[in-house]
Amino acid sequence: MSFMQAFLANSQFESEQLQRDSGRSCEATVPAHPGFNAASDAAALDKAIKTKGVDEATIIDILTKRNNAQRQEIKAAYQSSCGKPLDAALKKALSSHLEEVVLAMLKPPCVFDAHELKDSMKGLGTDEDSLIEIMVSRDNKEMKEINKVYKEEFKKELAKIGRAH
Repeated sequence: MSFMQAFLANSQFESEQLQRDSGRSCEATVPAHPGFNAASDAAALDKAIKTKGVDEATIIDILTKRNNAQRQEIKAAYQSSCGKPLDAALKKALSSHLEEVVLAMLKPPCVFDAHELKDSMKGLGTDEDSLIEIMVSRDNKEMKEINKVYKEEFKKELAKIGRAH
């Protein structure tokens, strides 16, 4: 049994105990935007995407000042008002690293983490720093959600991935 397989199979993530021991709270780094309106943000993003040359500043301003839950609401509002997924529209409008970052910001945290775990284990070698960062900084509830997403998206059990590496 490889180290990673053993680690994944036996890990327990006890954020409540860590929080009590360290006195730290686990809160979002981006607070909810005051006066948030998903429909108006979706309309502003649509306008920024359709502007000649793409208004990257508006896209950045809106998405970086909304927390993940608000970004998920914006995605739903955009789909409802424009009839297409926001991530598809942004993928078509943007390029390079900005495209990567913006598309990553649109993923729910568990989906982002599942993809990061997959990417850290693909190809030759393993990006152990990424694996460890994700695995030790998520609580039980988050790890269960990541496991669920990983299984749905990649048709493999996260705890069994160590066998291939």
